[in-house]
Amino acid sequence: MSKSNLYKIIIIVVIIIIIIVALLLLLLNRDEYENETYVPAPSVTYSEKVEKLEDYNKFYSLEEMIKKYCIYDSYGNSEGIYSVLDNAYCEANGITLENAVNKIERHNLSDYNLILEEAYIYDDSLYPVFFTKSIIRNTEEKQELYLILKMDQANLTFSVIPINKEVFDGYINNQGSKLATSPIEKNNYNTQEDVTVSEKNVLDKYFDNYIYELMYRPEEAYSRLNEEYRTAKFTDYNDFLNYINVHNSEIVQMDIKSAKTLEDFATEDEYNEYMANYELKGINLYKIEEKEEYKQYICIDDFGNYYIFRENGVNDYDILLDTYTIDLPEFLEKYNNSNRKDKVLYNVQKIVDALNTKDYRYVYNKMDETFRNNNYKTLEEFEQYIQNSIFEKNTVGYTNYAESGDISTVDLKLQDKTEREDGIYTMTIAMQLKEGTDFVMSFTMK
Repeated sequence: MSKSNLYKIIIIVVIIIIIIVALLLLLLNRDEYENETYVPAPSVTYSEKVEKLEDYNKFYSLEEMIKKYCIYDSYGNSEGIYSVLDNAYCEANGITLENAVNKIERHNLSDYNLILEEAYIYDDSLYPVFFTKSIIRNTEEKQELYLILKMDQANLTFSVIPINKEVFDGYINNQGSKLATSPIEKNNYNTQEDVTVSEKNVLDKYFDNYIYELMYRPEEAYSRLNEEYRTAKFTDYNDFLNYINVHNSEIVQMDIKSAKTLEDFATEDEYNEYMANYELKGINLYKIEEKEEYKQYICIDDFGNYYIFRENGVNDYDILLDTYTIDLPEFLEKYNNSNRKDKVLYNVQKIVDALNTKDYRYVYNKMDETFRNNNYKTLEEFEQYIQNSIFEKNTVGYTNYAESGDISTVDLKLQDKTEREDGIYTMTIAMQLKEGTDFVMSFTMK
């Protein structure tokens, strides 16, 4: 055999071997892919309609995930911060494990307390995107925190992108730039939180937040009041501040931040004695009602004060602080279907409730004009008299009812609701019903 023929045979054999090896590799790779769970690369996702999040459990689960990120921030945990930041955001901003703490905006969380205030969703099922506004509540200052939070429902993970208010407003108004989503690899820091809340849990959150606002953000507490109620109840913001001042000793006892710490005492024994007797006050009774236009949470605190939360959506509510300043729909229905005696007794209860909450202006304005001018020329004069004539908190018993012409009289017995004082005050109220639910009254004390 010639050398040229030998070379040809060798070349053919090598080609055959290469083809065989290539086929084997192809078959092996095919088997490997057939055994994998394949997750397709997601397309660019952007909603023409970013919607407000109305799912309670999702809303408060988001809150817990944001708190997790903020805890890493609070303690300067660079690994934790980097592990929950969005990968594309880190690449675009040169953020690494080593510089993550210095690259993001830090927040004062030494007195850590965060609530999620607003959340909007674009949901493509596997990779939902949320646009969030949170409030970091410190006693000295309030900070707003805006985040985009992405989720991977396959891996049950999440990541965050810090943004500012302008970007947040753009997205919730459907003017934000398009966002690409992708799988989020699980690590030690980015596992989703799954929270289930009851209606009572929601009420507790609303109540605690309002106590915080009364203590540290009175302007926000004022603006959160139902507009019709606010106008009828208070002459202006300063009048509202006076209301807070009147109830300050009660509000303080319902604010967890007001509890003293070990540093406030000379010895540990004194602190332990304080804690043994410390009792955080709060909601005593509550009722939750589904109305046609809103959900209503009615609660009474340990001091007998009312808080009525009218909720239009998750964490979207206004507040009323009593049941007598404006006529609630349920009161109107009951009142309009009542006889004269019951109407008078309903109004007497309004008077007692107002006295118990030290709303002396309400009672003063309900007095018959002649009676008022003859007995109490000023509101201050009436306040001074009534404070020395009844208990601070009163329970009422009705002993007699009579009618003479268009005047109804009711005899009352007032006892100390707190049971700290003995004795009984007697009061007789004379009342004339007016148009609608209006009335005028006079009274005598014994």
